[in-house]
Amino acid sequence: MQQKISGGLVRGTQREINYTEKMYEQIRNRRTDYLIVAKNSGFSIEQVQTIKNYLFKDFHYLNNSTMVSRFDPTYEIAESWRRLSEKSGKHIEKHDILLLYHELYELQLLLSSPEMSQNLLINLQA
Repeated sequence: MQQKISGGLVRGTQREINYTEKMYEQIRNRRTDYLIVAKNSGFSIEQVQTIKNYLFKDFHYLNNSTMVSRFDPTYEIAESWRRLSEKSGKHIEKHDILLLYHELYELQLLLSSPEMSQNLLINLQA
């Protein structure tokens, strides 16, 4: 079967990786997008700002490491944030809102239990 060619991103390609890294950097540098996300989602400004920092800005101990790093850029999360932060809010999908609930719950688990770690959370979700 012949592969179809379009102007869109092909999943798993270097082009997609570069696009996603660029999107994460743009999101990190935005100063007021969390206000739009809060308005579009019904979450509080504080909740959205905390989620944004957690996903895009904060450093975490990952993979049982003693070194900290940011989460790896993920295309789906970048696209969800793009839709959530559009002024019109017309293109928001149900899973975009679910992402906010998921990350807020994850944060609550991390904060509620000192022994909770990113690795343990990942294993709980599997």
